[in-house]
Amino acid sequence: MLMSKTTGTAALSAGNLAVRRYRSKNRRIDYVVGPAALAALQEWRARGLDNCLSGAIDQLILAGAAAMSGQIAKGQEADVS
Repeated sequence: MLMSKTTGTAALSAGNLAVRRYRSKNRRIDYVVGPAALAALQEWRARGLDNCLSGAIDQLILAGAAAMSGQIAKGQEADVS
């Protein structure tokens, strides 16, 4: 955050304001990626499927939820669209 030299108050950029608005409406979790998950996320990004890793994480969570709830049989793909 940039500090104003004259007043000492925080000067928020447009980007910072956008992030604050987004976070005020969307839940955030702390998550430390394990090596295998990191490889999957890097592959996702390399394939150009989505520049935002939160989209990849959303897909993984939805697929995991479907698998854990028994909505998909072993060996099938989850429909997370």
